[in-house]
Amino acid sequence: MERVGFLGSNDSASEPNFDPTDPFPIQDCSKSHSAAVDQWLGISAENVERGLLQNRTYSAHSKLDRELWIGTPVQTFQTPYFELRQILETLQPQAGETIVDLGAGYGRLAHVVTRHFPGVFFKGYEFVRERCLEGQAAMARAGLKLAQLENVDVTTLDFSKESAKYYFLYDFGSRVDVETTMENMKRCLSQHSIVVVARGGRSRDVIDKKHLWLSYSVSPLHRAHYSIYRSQPESNEMT
Repeated sequence: MERVGFLGSNDSASEPNFDPTDPFPIQDCSKSHSAAVDQWLGISAENVERGLLQNRTYSAHSKLDRELWIGTPVQTFQTPYFELRQILETLQPQAGETIVDLGAGYGRLAHVVTRHFPGVFFKGYEFVRERCLEGQAAMARAGLKLAQLENVDVTTLDFSKESAKYYFLYDFGSRVDVETTMENMKRCLSQHSIVVVARGGRSRDVIDKKHLWLSYSVSPLHRAHYSIYRSQPESNEMT
């Protein structure tokens, strides 16, 4: 299928708030803005998701309490690009630091990181192979040299091999999956100074009830749709 509207084309979706010279604005945008950005980047999420509905493998996983958001409208489980930009502007990652996205989907965060925080590394992990492949293709077209997206079950990730400062954790799976992932993080990362961005009620509830190591030293920063947690204080404290 021919892709249209990516990387600066004027053929992107007819969203009045979309500006290809500023594709990831910090101000709130309409719900259709993210769809316009996807088209501009050449991410055919709707087509991929339709294909997943016919995939028996993922249907089996869903029956095993592996929430994969298959069959859910794309915009329902997608974090708006402007919100990603707002979070990053709060974090202010520096060149040489790494952001890990747990349940990265199509790797949308990588594009915002690369454009507004040059020199910051991005590493995304996504369980659904088809989403991962679509995201990898978009990254390749955009020439994202410091970003990678891997097809991995996040619940099996060995965090002792990670050296990232920032971890994005969304409601990527079932509550059991989120709890398993957080326990793995606690075992490997609780003695490090890390920042965890949790978006969605499930992820935040798990952290607030069972992972106080992420709020002992620094009070979390709560917003309507996400919270930012720190495991230990630093010299440059977030306000």
